[in-house]
Amino acid sequence: MLWLIVTGAVTVAGELHTVMPVGANMDLFVMRNGCVLEEMAHTTGELRLRFSDCTTQPGHIDTPIAGRISHVHWEPATSGQVELRIGLLGNQRITARSVEDDPDDLLLCMPACGDDAPTGTQRFIEVKGLTLDIPLQGMDLDAIVDRSLGHVPTQDIVRDGLPNFGSVRDDWLGRSRSHKGIDIYVDSINVIAAADGRVTQVGSGGNSGQYIKIHHSDAVSTVYVHLRRALVRKGARVSRRQVIGTIDGASGNAVEPQLHFELQVNGIKVDPFGYLKQDKTVAPYLLEKIRIYEAKLSDAARIRALLVQ
Repeated sequence: MLWLIVTGAVTVAGELHTVMPVGANMDLFVMRNGCVLEEMAHTTGELRLRFSDCTTQPGHIDTPIAGRISHVHWEPATSGQVELRIGLLGNQRITARSVEDDPDDLLLCMPACGDDAPTGTQRFIEVKGLTLDIPLQGMDLDAIVDRSLGHVPTQDIVRDGLPNFGSVRDDWLGRSRSHKGIDIYVDSINVIAAADGRVTQVGSGGNSGQYIKIHHSDAVSTVYVHLRRALVRKGARVSRRQVIGTIDGASGNAVEPQLHFELQVNGIKVDPFGYLKQDKTVAPYLLEKIRIYEAKLSDAARIRALLVQ
């Protein structure tokens, strides 16, 4: 089976970023943001996909892939449209379905999508021999990346800041600080414990809203901030994936609803995505997505700095 994935979150102006083969099966991954798939048509020896509300830089793969694809070309078509052409070797057919747990993603399967199609996972990162799960109920790794590194605040980029670890905060107040966690933009969702542990702090503040800290091992702790409600008490033992709180609207100084998630290793706050990028089991397409999002955040940081001046 050949998988082709089209992924991205809807934005005002869409972009098809890149197309690349990934994994041992040389599946094709098409990274997009906001492009609307309008048409998918088979012609003799070729599959054509047309996206609206979309732009791109022309690109191509001219090396045969897995004995099934002869070429892949993508380029702007008419105004606001992009065309993706996939050359098919032999009598190949491709069908489409949405990816489980993420309706923004589109899976194109050859010849048909089956039960072995990829699905989301709750595993997030490995830290000091401890597996940490995604701290939001029902979300997978793709969604976490999209809603953190892939999200540039739209309501107030100056006050809310950028979601990545190390971004500048409070410079608009004249007292700059470094953001020591990642922000995951979600609403109306349960927050869950990333691993077994003991609750060491539960509190609230004007900037933080409700927050929880969990000690998982001698080296690893996690912190959950901007909660609407905390559902555990200090000193309680919690289990992996146990619901510990809720996100329901913006809390504290957050402009948009979000979970601020911190990872502390030996008492030092570190970037969770640093561990993810070093994980050799992470799919290449996801690492490429992170790279693209980080580049866009760098651009957004420069724009934000001009707005603060």
